[in-house]
Amino acid sequence: MWDGSDGKMAAAMVQMSCLYRGMLAVRATGIRTLIPGLIPAQFRAFSVRKEPELEENPYYNKYQDKIQKLRSSKPQEYKVRLEQRHEAKKEVLGHSKQAEFVRLMEQELEQRDKMAVGDGTSGGFTKNKMCQSYHSPASAGAPGSLTVSPNVSFGPVRRAVSDLKEQLQTLYHREFPAITSIKKANMAIPADVPDLDSRSSLLQNFVSLSLDPFTAHKELSLTDGNRAVSRTGQLHSYRDHPDRFDSWGQVLCREGLEGRSYWEAEWTGQQVGLGLTYESIGRKGSSNDCRLGHNSFSWGLSCNASSFTFCHGNESQALATPSSSVSNRIGVFVDFEAGMIRFYMATPRGVHLLHSLKTHFTQPLYPAVWLGANSTVTFCAVD
Repeated sequence: MWDGSDGKMAAAMVQMSCLYRGMLAVRATGIRTLIPGLIPAQFRAFSVRKEPELEENPYYNKYQDKIQKLRSSKPQEYKVRLEQRHEAKKEVLGHSKQAEFVRLMEQELEQRDKMAVGDGTSGGFTKNKMCQSYHSPASAGAPGSLTVSPNVSFGPVRRAVSDLKEQLQTLYHREFPAITSIKKANMAIPADVPDLDSRSSLLQNFVSLSLDPFTAHKELSLTDGNRAVSRTGQLHSYRDHPDRFDSWGQVLCREGLEGRSYWEAEWTGQQVGLGLTYESIGRKGSSNDCRLGHNSFSWGLSCNASSFTFCHGNESQALATPSSSVSNRIGVFVDFEAGMIRFYMATPRGVHLLHSLKTHFTQPLYPAVWLGANSTVTFCAVD
């Protein structure tokens, strides 16, 4: 029979033996860093699992006890709830290259996991899969290999991809509006804007224009090499043409303007209209769709002996004129990219701005003329 001391010694030996066997088991299985998916199944119950996504929640500390209780008592229900929360947190980036990359990565990871389940492995790797011929610069002559653990999990990769998606989305919402505003500012204010109040500066963009006889109304007569047009009330025997105005006494120029352009025209008579229009302006009939300055695709300046009026769409605006006598020479400046039209009254001393507008052009602009009875318009050459 053992006495009391012998019994205590035997108990101590049994404890040491159990501890030693436990250490051997740990060494044989090779426990690694406590990351979900990398812990052997027989030791996961004794590890302290962390959920970074939950711990970052400001209410985690308040409900920590309930979360741990649910995780220990009902692990399957806890897992389902965690996955549902992860899915609900996902946000769509939109049809962008970044979003497409994220979707492809997630699909690839899901396929690898399915393959792993079918092969009885984890993460899509076989037990003997190796990254062969990994050479180090310091030992180029000694090829080595890197063995990949069969317990590799793509859980951390998924979290990294999810974090990257959120960072890209945050960056997009923060930086894109600023980039857009800078682009708009650059478009609205070109770096080499000319002096728009100087006639000599405007003349650097001068263009020579000629009238298109196929668009002229039959009461209009073209002269001076198609640079002048008059309306005397006499009908001309022009042949019919789909581009010819048959109601309004109007004519277009041949040239469609883009970029920057400046031109001048002199007028005489009771009343004329000078302006710009898209080529799509109507030609047949007397509706406003065919009338210069009275629709959404043309802009006109009406001139008479005492006043000027700007017309566009269904609106007209009387313009102020200098106290001195009114000049019969009109200058028109166009900046297609900036969406700008400026009407001037040109004099020997310079130009006087009558009206300026900003819009957005979608088609080339064609200079156009409307003539009242007994009126003439002549496109000027450079002085």
